[in-house]
Amino acid sequence: MKMEMFILGRNSILLRVENIGDTFDSYGRVLYQTVRIRELVDQLYKVVNGDSASFTATIEELSLSANMPLQEMLNRKIQWQTVDDATVTLDESDSGLESDFTIINLQQQRLRVFKVDYTVAN
Repeated sequence: MKMEMFILGRNSILLRVENIGDTFDSYGRVLYQTVRIRELVDQLYKVVNGDSASFTATIEELSLSANMPLQEMLNRKIQWQTVDDATVTLDESDSGLESDFTIINLQQQRLRVFKVDYTVAN
């Protein structure tokens, strides 16, 4: 796994998580790595600011180029019409869209980008 963080502003970071594994290394098997994004984000804040700080973290998944929310990118994506559309069924769990980001699973050579905004209680 590889993680990169970029500062966007005060109490705001861009988090890029990548599974750098390769199917060649696993003899063609698809393997997933589990990342606890919510726990990672919370612990990161506590390491930097101390355990006594009271805060909330808002996590939003972005497109790979980090220029728009993932849902907006998917809505803008071209939906090609083919002759066998009626025979193809998509499982909603395969869409990659989550809302709480407690745990994400990354296949080899996959990456995801998140914007994290911290709100500090007074």
